[in-house]
Amino acid sequence: MAQENEIQSSYFLTEVKSDPLGKGGVDYANIIQLGFLLPHFTLPDTFGKEFCLKQQIGRHNLILTFLHRIDCSCTRPFLEKLKQHLGEIQAHNGQLVVISIDHPRILVNLIRQMQIEFPILYDAEQMAIRLYTVIDRDSVRREPHPAIFMADTLGVIRHKDISLGHADKLSISALLDNLKEI
Repeated sequence: MAQENEIQSSYFLTEVKSDPLGKGGVDYANIIQLGFLLPHFTLPDTFGKEFCLKQQIGRHNLILTFLHRIDCSCTRPFLEKLKQHLGEIQAHNGQLVVISIDHPRILVNLIRQMQIEFPILYDAEQMAIRLYTVIDRDSVRREPHPAIFMADTLGVIRHKDISLGHADKLSISALLDNLKEI
């Protein structure tokens, strides 16, 4: 895909740790490191409007959050925490974007029920999930590991948190501390 070709030159397959979990695999979650440029993608939001990451760079500090799946017990509480901290994120020139593989009908219902005011993007083909190497290879649905990436206005990754389990393991306080330092 054309968007995949937009991956920045700092996106190298370096520092890949082999078999970190003792499962006979490669630690793909550590391919993208702090200091790398955000890989670009364009995805529709839950209402069908295109969101182009490349167009957002230079405007805001970007916070990309990957959701495991909506029916996971940790997802709604995690979204509620993000919602509670949205004002603080915006006060530090942050733009929060959530990425999910759940169908837009499910996501629209979630947005309405929870009164979410930040975009949730629909990654049907798992393009962003693959670009950011957060795909859960043991998952039947090939959903992402819960993850947060934050980049400054230049698109340089300044914070990264990936949970190989559930979203409740992600630290919003660490994200906010790093956001305040930019």
